[in-house]
Amino acid sequence: MINVIFALWLVNWRSRSLVLLAAVSGLAMVTVVSHEQSLNVGWNWSTLYAGFVRVTFAFTIGILLARDSATPRQTVSWAALVPIILLILAFGIPVPQQYRTMFDLAIGLFICPTILYYGIVFECPQQIRPLASFLGDISYPVYAIHFPLLFMFNHVA
Repeated sequence: MINVIFALWLVNWRSRSLVLLAAVSGLAMVTVVSHEQSLNVGWNWSTLYAGFVRVTFAFTIGILLARDSATPRQTVSWAALVPIILLILAFGIPVPQQYRTMFDLAIGLFICPTILYYGIVFECPQQIRPLASFLGDISYPVYAIHFPLLFMFNHVA
């Protein structure tokens, strides 16, 4: 749906307008997460509005990063792995429930856009490109089947 909206409407927006949309949707995301107490929303009918807010923020940030002509050419560097390693470490840290909302917001508003930026700016070194390519190839299939698998395993458990 967001791709259709982009193709019909947002493609003609200037970057300044997209920055405003990103800011508004980011503030809306703070409101949604504060209300729902989680960013794990938008995947069912009762929280569909929250999914719209999430995708609007993420998609708009992606458009802005893609349009940014000041972004340097990709540099081959091990720095390409830094945000991914930090994200893996962050998910390994147990977060007390009272800080879960702030943790979700930090991931959604800062960490994920930073990973996207690093993906634009840095390219993996040759030594790990086969692994990176493989992980890229399987990322969407894993995304597509993760919810049905979780549903089945939760039902069995």
